[in-house]
Amino acid sequence: MDGAADSIVYGSVRHFMGSLIPEYRIFCAWLLRNRYGPEPAALLAALSTDDSQRVYEYTISLFAVRLIEPELIKAACNHLVRAPKLAVWHQINLIRLITKRPQFQKAELVDFARIIDAVRPLCGAGHPQVRLEAYRCILSFPECVAPDQILAEVRKDSDRYVRSIAVSYSQRPSD
Repeated sequence: MDGAADSIVYGSVRHFMGSLIPEYRIFCAWLLRNRYGPEPAALLAALSTDDSQRVYEYTISLFAVRLIEPELIKAACNHLVRAPKLAVWHQINLIRLITKRPQFQKAELVDFARIIDAVRPLCGAGHPQVRLEAYRCILSFPECVAPDQILAEVRKDSDRYVRSIAVSYSQRPSD
């Protein structure tokens, strides 16, 4: 199946994504591990927010080595825009995914402003870990934001771990 044509793989993945058996959905993610483009990106984004912990953890683990195409970033951003409907752990995983800038497949095609627009509202999320990851993400695109303004917000946050970003950011060596 791994060597099959894209149309066969995508059809099989769409068919098995609705399976009640998590192993089938994990197999779907595995089949998509080396495929890039709009369709695998949409399918991987859906698997990254699967109800089964085993499925979404396996899918997210693929990105330890897999490149992240612009279409996947777009799909992840679309999921984050609907963040109130996403579980906290899905929000955190998607934010971490779009923060992996060195793994962007075609960085010149990535709309950084779209990432900022998707993540910015999460800086006011109720869960401190979501705020922490949102601020980290935004600060990883300093050319798109005013870091001093973001750091001023970070310093006012109620969570000490979020506030610690300002300390670590100010201790970074300058380029």
